[in-house]
Amino acid sequence: MTVRVLLTCQAEPTHMLGMVPLAWALRARGHDVRFAGQPGLRTAVLRAGLPFAEAGADHRFGRALRRAPQGGVPFVDIALTRPVDGGLLDALGRVVTFWWRMVNEPMLGDLVALCRRWRPDLVVWEETTFAGAVAAAAVGAPHARFVWGVDLIARLRERLAAHGVAPGADPLTAWLAARADQHGAAYSADLVLGGATLACLPASLRGGAAAGTAEIPLRYVPYNGPAEVPAWLRAAPARPRVCLTLGASALERFDRGHGLALPALLAALDASGVETVAALPAEWRARLTAAAPASVRLTGHVPLHALLAAGASAVVHHGGAGTAATALVHGVPQLLVPDLVPPAFQFDEEPLARALAGSGAATVLTGAAATPEAVAAAAVRRTAPAARRGAARMCARARAMPAPAAAAARLEAFAAGRAPATAPPRR
Repeated sequence: MTVRVLLTCQAEPTHMLGMVPLAWALRARGHDVRFAGQPGLRTAVLRAGLPFAEAGADHRFGRALRRAPQGGVPFVDIALTRPVDGGLLDALGRVVTFWWRMVNEPMLGDLVALCRRWRPDLVVWEETTFAGAVAAAAVGAPHARFVWGVDLIARLRERLAAHGVAPGADPLTAWLAARADQHGAAYSADLVLGGATLACLPASLRGGAAAGTAEIPLRYVPYNGPAEVPAWLRAAPARPRVCLTLGASALERFDRGHGLALPALLAALDASGVETVAALPAEWRARLTAAAPASVRLTGHVPLHALLAAGASAVVHHGGAGTAATALVHGVPQLLVPDLVPPAFQFDEEPLARALAGSGAATVLTGAAATPEAVAAAAVRRTAPAARRGAARMCARARAMPAPAAAAARLEAFAAGRAPATAPPRR
């Protein structure tokens, strides 16, 4: 039986890329798959070889971030640590207004109209693309939430429920209830958490299963878009190779003098005796090329999975979930510097860093401790055999998760109204 599957994501390509292997697994099983999103997602979807349906106008969240003051409230504080009181609800209201409404509402009406025309049998929506849940509810289609990192939204819902906050009494459910009613659907908890949750990280890293939804574990398969493996990457490095990637979105949006002093960091890595491959946006490469030491290779878009698989001894990065998961499945020791994203604008960088450090797959440097010299020294320590053994243990867990093909089969059952079959245990 062919199933019509609509995948949807707001115009944030880094959030969409992790969904591509699942989309292709569904297509390989013979299903009719479309990807819907704002115009800013078009190029990334088409380059992945998937059919694209435009929905609405692009959001302006990136522009708003660049103009926003630094003194906001980190989402991790709302989800995990802030007392459940009026202050938390006020802070959540700011998140809903400043972030989720801004990215979802420009696409919501068109997405509902698309679903009414195409009548999907299943909708899969990226975890902050609540418009997908509302559109699915408007046409009565089952829908699943795609979670790419730590499931902070589920943790938030659990805390609110445990403290007796009634549905509709918090800003997130109030907003979703109003939008559902606008499009002829009733509010349910599925609009926040989906009828099923696709989870890409081992449970010990993502915070466990979301209560009240069917969980479908999904092995993370790295995909960074079309890329050519350069000739220099095919030769084994002459000395330990440290990969440095600070996240394109982090550098583009948050370059306000808060981050690492990159020239000093590259010099410190050079002095430590390692080979460094720094994957940076063109603007930053132009700034650094003249001063880069001979042991440092500045490069643009290289497929990260290929870079890490070709003899990388360690990777230094900002703590983004996609980068962390790619390093995880290749067993490469990680050094995380989550403060490269200002705390007010972090999502799950801090709890993910803490979980990875607790697992032995990573170490973390934050605040005043993250000097260029300290980062270089810690990166060298991550190239040691003991660090590799710690990373290998979590690599085995990540690789034991069901492949996208298995998750696609379970989604078929979910779309047909059956509970997704439990995946067989891995030995």
